[in-house]
Amino acid sequence: MMFKRKNQKDDICVLQINKEILNNSEVVLSDRNAAADYASFYKSPQGLHRIDFDLVFAKYWTDLNPFEYWRKKSIKCAEVLVPHRVKSCYIIGAYVANETAKVNLENTGFDESITINEDMFFA
Repeated sequence: MMFKRKNQKDDICVLQINKEILNNSEVVLSDRNAAADYASFYKSPQGLHRIDFDLVFAKYWTDLNPFEYWRKKSIKCAEVLVPHRVKSCYIIGAYVANETAKVNLENTGFDESITINEDMFFA
């Protein structure tokens, strides 16, 4: 999804959420993109061991085998599903692609830490 938005990198951010949200009994984890046909869902935090963090945080997920490529791409998109909304008290910061995005976010009144991470935005 982020790759598809790379041309909007000056105007988007990724929020950093406190890991304590995982202790909310209503939170559900998916081991890949939640919309994928083969996604599995687990209660949090018990299901954390079912997430392939090496693939989720891999810099590249390309593969010569097209089936492996799609599997890796889907796992890279594992999700923490929070019902209704994430309360603002859980927001501890944000990632942005560049200085322009940082200034844009600061101009909204966002007062948590802002980290520039070009790689996250394919910049």
